[in-house]
Amino acid sequence: MRVFSLVLVLLFAGHSFASERSMDLYKQGQAALKKGNKVRARALFVESCRLDADGACVEAGKLSLSKEDMSDLEAACAHGENASCLMLSFAKLKKGDKATAKNGMIELCNRAMYANSELACTTAVGLIKLPGDIKELLGEAEECEHWLGEEGKTEARRKQIEKGVEDSCGKQEDLLAKMKIKYKGDPDIQFVLARIEDDER
Repeated sequence: MRVFSLVLVLLFAGHSFASERSMDLYKQGQAALKKGNKVRARALFVESCRLDADGACVEAGKLSLSKEDMSDLEAACAHGENASCLMLSFAKLKKGDKATAKNGMIELCNRAMYANSELACTTAVGLIKLPGDIKELLGEAEECEHWLGEEGKTEARRKQIEKGVEDSCGKQEDLLAKMKIKYKGDPDIQFVLARIEDDER
């Protein structure tokens, strides 16, 4: 479950809570979990997730492994409750059904105006096996983003930044165009490429 651990590390580095209420529920869920009360913890995490707390969605999914819990999440997801779809995807991931989890995350990521869509998108990308040239493209995208965020207080620094942007962003654009053609028939890689392109905007 290395992918699941990676998702948790990414999440807890930048916890996202929509409100104090969702943070309170999350903390109560953690306390209940420490006391061994998984049923109570799950209920608190589910409620916190529905208030758009990323970490709670992961925790709720990890605790939603019973047939009844999965069935409840599936029914709510079928009725368009995005938080339930997210928790269901994390439950599937915890159970080892990586393909279904990935597809659920991709579907959530593609929904507009969904509060936890960034979590779904990041997780989906993490569940896709990336070839070396796509990893290279992701590296260039990070480098481009780095240079675009730099500030030049001196003329020399501004020139250095300009060169960094020109080199890395130019290489990113070239690689992106080539990868779109090369991986035209691979929907997973096309999804990753679309994410990179969205980040450019």
